[in-house]
Amino acid sequence: MSHQQYLYITRNGYQVYAYQLFLTNIRNWKTSNVPTKPIIHIVKKLFFILCISLLPFAAHTQNYAALLIPDSLLKQANTVKRFEEIKVSVSGLNKAKVNRKVAYTILNEYGNHFTKIRSFYDDFEKVNELKVKLFDANGKLIRSVKKSEFSDESVYDGYSLALSARVKKYDVNFKQYPFTVEIEEENEWKGFLRLPMWNPIEDQYLSVEESSYILEAPQDYAIHAKYNRFQPYFQIDSTSNKKRYTWSVKHLTSMQTEIYGPTLNELAPSLVIVPQKFEYGNEIGSMQTWNDFGNYFLSLNKDRDQLPVNIKNTVHALTDTVSEAKRKIEILYSYLQKNTRYISVQLGIGGLQPYTASYVAENKYGDCKALSNFMVSLLKEAGIKSYYALIAAGEENANKVIPDLPYDYFNHVITCVPNDGDTMWLECTSQTSPPNYMGTFTGNRNALLITDSGGRLVQTPSYSSLKNEQIRKVNAAITNTGMLILNVLTFFSGINYEYPHSIMHQLNQTDKIEYLNAHVNLPTYTLNKCEYILPQPNLPEISENLIIHCDNYVIANSKRLFIALNFFNKTSKNNFSTERKTPIVIKYTTKNIDTLSFKIPDGYDIESMPNAAHIESEFGTYSLDITNKKNGTIELIRISTLNAGTYKVTALQSYKDFINKQIKLDQSNIVFIKK
Repeated sequence: MSHQQYLYITRNGYQVYAYQLFLTNIRNWKTSNVPTKPIIHIVKKLFFILCISLLPFAAHTQNYAALLIPDSLLKQANTVKRFEEIKVSVSGLNKAKVNRKVAYTILNEYGNHFTKIRSFYDDFEKVNELKVKLFDANGKLIRSVKKSEFSDESVYDGYSLALSARVKKYDVNFKQYPFTVEIEEENEWKGFLRLPMWNPIEDQYLSVEESSYILEAPQDYAIHAKYNRFQPYFQIDSTSNKKRYTWSVKHLTSMQTEIYGPTLNELAPSLVIVPQKFEYGNEIGSMQTWNDFGNYFLSLNKDRDQLPVNIKNTVHALTDTVSEAKRKIEILYSYLQKNTRYISVQLGIGGLQPYTASYVAENKYGDCKALSNFMVSLLKEAGIKSYYALIAAGEENANKVIPDLPYDYFNHVITCVPNDGDTMWLECTSQTSPPNYMGTFTGNRNALLITDSGGRLVQTPSYSSLKNEQIRKVNAAITNTGMLILNVLTFFSGINYEYPHSIMHQLNQTDKIEYLNAHVNLPTYTLNKCEYILPQPNLPEISENLIIHCDNYVIANSKRLFIALNFFNKTSKNNFSTERKTPIVIKYTTKNIDTLSFKIPDGYDIESMPNAAHIESEFGTYSLDITNKKNGTIELIRISTLNAGTYKVTALQSYKDFINKQIKLDQSNIVFIKK
């Protein structure tokens, strides 16, 4: 390749495209026997000096040449955040401007999601300015994009009937890595509950060269601020009528989540800034305490619980002859599930305020807020006290709420029924979940109850191993033609109930078979029966009944026959990094009990079978017992438990040993020999 391909003619003369030449030289050296590290270091420095001496000063204040990125920030990174400044200018309880300027250097294709620019707005938020600049590897500006070049679309989330939110979109289509995308945006807010959070490391495999957060507000604008997992530089400047808070960090290396490890939200640094008072939707509220924050929602919900006369009559017809409160709750929850469906309607303040109970009664639909408010109204009519409850839903948000920092962490609403100490929780958006089931979506986390006197933070229930069970019984036999027949009955409860519940209600027969193929340890088979039953509809329990035929499992005249100890529930190997950095997190305590009864085929004797085994560990237990019954049947009982907890990274080898011992035992066979 000629050197002319690395040169640009500009108004200011020759400009060396040093980075491409640098990369080409690295490739050449890597194919030679010359040690590359010292040479690369020298060449980088030489070309750095050459670039600086030849490049004219750019119009922008930052130099985005990729050569300037420190080596430490390139390690395990797909993207480097070169610069970020978030500036929030508050002029009143309901007025603010948010300016953000950020530049990402995209190192490879795995960082391309940062080139998809999205700016959301609604009735309370206006996009004043929006522009994008694209720079090549050498920091040369090659494209500018104005606000008018963005598409403007209505937001569609797949389940909302109407949304006031819109989005401005632009995709930077560029593949010559590395390159840099700079985004500048100004949004104007009229009414807000929260100030933007600061998350310098917003994604895995992203390192940060420089990031800052600035808050300008009137002198009497009170805030609480909390750092999580870092200590940024901090400064306050004051004038006669304003305060200026500045937080900044430099040179943060990338982070990665690990299997059975904390989420990125639990690892990455963040700053939460809470306004003590706010105004949203013409309602003034306070986040000074959880009680104060709850009072804001109490005000939003006021007088929205009125039911039409016909619905009141239905409530009494369903419950007046029922004496037990718990049974009344179950009946009304079932009524809600059968007569409403989840559809979101979020226009104006509808993102926070529920539609009235009468609206839901008339239209037969609502979002989580509207349906939960309707449920509270039904229970109230039946004389049962219940509460509207805010929650941060989703498995990734289980630890999102910071108990000592009142703030709007929440994205979902459910219903809580105290019921004289026997508290019940109701997921009102589901038409199939049993009452009082708080699984991976909403269980084991803080929720904010909106009581008559304000907000109160409480914990939703979690499940012990006695409730998170999987009990499977397999009866296996081989016919005279060599076919293996398996009759499989599995009982799931607690957390284990979720997957088969989804299969039962969401998958067609083809998808069910595909799911089972991933869990049946047989090369080929025919599924003759696949049935799911709810033994007790008001409990998180489900039974799966399968009949499986496997033709030619035994080859005619075979001298030996090998039968796997475990057709379904083998312990799987985890690909742990040898350089693990984070603790081992086991979220749920579970218990699996597998029983296999196998009829010894005619004409065969047992040649060998594994010995009984028992494993004890801080992580759980595993036992294997095999009995040769007098009636010509072998019975195997396998019991495994896993204990929820957070374990130090130094325990990794112990955990791997615990798992590997189970894998070895699960791979064992019983061997039969022909008489």
